[in-house]
Amino acid sequence: MTARLLYDLPIRDCTNGFRALRCDLLRRMRLTESGFAIILEELAEAKRLGARCCEIPYTLTSRSAEDGRSHLTYSWSTCRTYLRHALRARGWG
Repeated sequence: MTARLLYDLPIRDCTNGFRALRCDLLRRMRLTESGFAIILEELAEAKRLGARCCEIPYTLTSRSAEDGRSHLTYSWSTCRTYLRHALRARGWG
């Protein structure tokens, strides 16, 4: 939810890796990140380029109910990178 507010986009899961992009849009993007951060950089670039976006609901089935939520932790460096892209998406960076 934090990413949704920061990016000001009409989607609930900004870190979802299931995406579809038009090839012409992808070719115009200036992506520099490697690893997971590229997902949020891609959102910032799509917004910068004026792309429309929407979300198609899905259910993640790769984890069992006992596994619960992800236990992924974020370093300060990772959070700073995500925030930088959110600021770019808002036109502030």
